[in-house]
Amino acid sequence: MKTFDPYQPIEKVPLFTEGLDMQSKMYSVKMEIPVQTETERGNITTLQPYECGTVSEGFQLIPNSEVKLFSDDLIDSLPGTWETGKEMFDGSKYMMTQICKSGFGMSDLAVGDTISIGIMWRNAYDMTRSLSFDMFANVLSCLNGYTHNKWFTNFRFKHTPNNSNWKDVLNEAKQSIVFSADSIQDLAANLDNLNNINVDTTERLNTVRSYLDKDILGYTQWGKVVDRFITERPANGNNHTLWDMTQACTHTFWNSSKESNQINSWADLKTNENCVRKLASIEKLIVAES
Repeated sequence: MKTFDPYQPIEKVPLFTEGLDMQSKMYSVKMEIPVQTETERGNITTLQPYECGTVSEGFQLIPNSEVKLFSDDLIDSLPGTWETGKEMFDGSKYMMTQICKSGFGMSDLAVGDTISIGIMWRNAYDMTRSLSFDMFANVLSCLNGYTHNKWFTNFRFKHTPNNSNWKDVLNEAKQSIVFSADSIQDLAANLDNLNNINVDTTERLNTVRSYLDKDILGYTQWGKVVDRFITERPANGNNHTLWDMTQACTHTFWNSSKESNQINSWADLKTNENCVRKLASIEKLIVAES
């Protein structure tokens, strides 16, 4: 099994035709990784070349080590106490979350929980995406993430962090985070309302299903959400509410695979956002009469 250090140095190498007489417009992104081999004298570990991906000449290739350096500088410029949540690298794609634990972008909820601002960084060495970060709300008790394009912004880098405008980009990114943090209170108000809406009958559960729509949740996904919903104790200790349903959705799509160390299956952000957006907008359930 290959293991990848996300901050291992990379090299951008030009590609040539088989006869070496013509250079391609594409480049190979390579690094060295430790590979363990069994020998008569035991296991030995050697560094071997590994291709992370191929990129075009103009692709904004940014080493993960620079992303980490930039993100640390950004966090140092923000108020509050921050810590790294998840950190993954599959050899091509990189993801890291940073979560504010106190002092900034936080709000207490009526259910007795607290949400805080979080940052998800994503980068790639294979042209599948450029460097960016997304904001999300983090439920501190369970670490479920709430994504929502109304309250939280996505920041895409127009320039590489290592060029001369580092401070300008840093300040722009900081403003984006502060803007999102200001939205936490509004989101909290919507989430508090969910705890006042009971989902304690089959009819009410069917109404939630109609709100979410089958185009958002297929039968298998809906089954996973309902299984989580009915097996977890209600947050208010009495009866299940729309808050519990939202928690079931975000748990399912924030931790959407048993292989939690695999970046491609770690979270279904699109479905997460759709569920939070639709459920957080419900003011009351209109249950059809039988």
